[in-house]
Amino acid sequence: MMKAKLEGGLGFRNLLCFNKAMLGKQIWRMIRYPNFLVSRILKSKYYPKDSILNCETPKNASWFWQSIISAREAVKGGILKRVGSGKSIRIWKDQWIPNNLNGRPTTRMPESGEGQKVEELISNFRWNRNEIYRRFNRKDAENILKIPISLSRSGDMHF
Repeated sequence: MMKAKLEGGLGFRNLLCFNKAMLGKQIWRMIRYPNFLVSRILKSKYYPKDSILNCETPKNASWFWQSIISAREAVKGGILKRVGSGKSIRIWKDQWIPNNLNGRPTTRMPESGEGQKVEELISNFRWNRNEIYRRFNRKDAENILKIPISLSRSGDMHF
């Protein structure tokens, strides 16, 4: 007969993973609700000119902020950018393609691809099919063409 392993009083199997998940949830709230008071305060103090996903952590940052930032990479791994205008999405560096393993194209980046933006693939609120099939392999092209484009001229967002 097998013995059950006891986890502790609250039943959490791995407290470190649970803590990282809770910290990640706070990052997600700051991204999702930038007008909440806590989001505005932290942005003004720690990342006034950048995104929480890309900001530098000051050496003298509080223990609280260092804890929040420790979960950033885990959050980044699960976030895709939603295509609005495509102006802020880098084709080869950002995660924006659903159904691709890491959200990026599997097609090899051309030498001139470093600064290319998704907006180059959009014409009159529609994907430019010819351009997409010219630049990407078939799998990437099909996944890109499945992405809805915002008709409201809105900016790109995380989701």
